[in-house]
Amino acid sequence: MSHTMDIQMELHDSRALESACRRLRIKMEYGKHRLHATTEEGIGVFLDGWRYPIVIKDGTVCYDNYNGHWGNVLKLHELEAYYGLEKAKLEAQIKGYDYQETVTSDNMPRLEILIT
Repeated sequence: MSHTMDIQMELHDSRALESACRRLRIKMEYGKHRLHATTEEGIGVFLDGWRYPIVIKDGTVCYDNYNGHWGNVLKLHELEAYYGLEKAKLEAQIKGYDYQETVTSDNMPRLEILIT
């Protein structure tokens, strides 16, 4: 049975989200988006391999992946990881800190803030 999930995530910074989507080469657009049986309004992010976009509104992520049949939740976790990385870089820049980005052995981004 399919149903829309609403999950609270702290995805409030559209600049960080745009940067994460650009890095992952995935499309995002503002508007109304169909999630199988419902329609949600917000920022639609079109994850690779997902039948329907995820929709972000006020930090909440709405999606319907039919228990993984319509989209691998690991793609959502990848977006979260890159969002966090981009948000941290923006905050470091605001504070005047240098940073260094690396990739872990499981191909996930890692950021080191260099405070001197």
